[in-house]
Amino acid sequence: MQNTKAPIVHPTSAHRADLALTASCNDVSRLIRFLTGAIMACGGEMLSRRFDPDGVAELEVEFSRIVCVEIYCILIAAGLELDRDAHLQVTAFCQCTRERSPEMRDEPARLMLRVRESAIQPQSGPHASLDWLVSNGGQDIYEA
Repeated sequence: MQNTKAPIVHPTSAHRADLALTASCNDVSRLIRFLTGAIMACGGEMLSRRFDPDGVAELEVEFSRIVCVEIYCILIAAGLELDRDAHLQVTAFCQCTRERSPEMRDEPARLMLRVRESAIQPQSGPHASLDWLVSNGGQDIYEA
């Protein structure tokens, strides 16, 4: 006698995110356009994009685990300001993927990314970061 019961899929586990990150940036709409193209170029699939009137955007992306380092690089290259926990979460995910067996590295992974406008607007000019350091009390500058 065969078991004809289908496995039960719970709604919460069906859409579970492997990575749930919060970040900030200076221009959310530009960043979302860049991330959409860059993630798709790595083989990722954009599942949803949501924009709130408050300037917050949410992305839901699915990609093969094998490209997790590339996805991490894209997030950084895009100018996202990830918090400490987000960096630790992505680093652990990448390390875990590297230690998996080769056939398991092709499993799909899901990323939920919430991006908000950065509270601090960048200065422009060739010495903007140096000006920020000096104006915020960082008087000690060390030369290499």
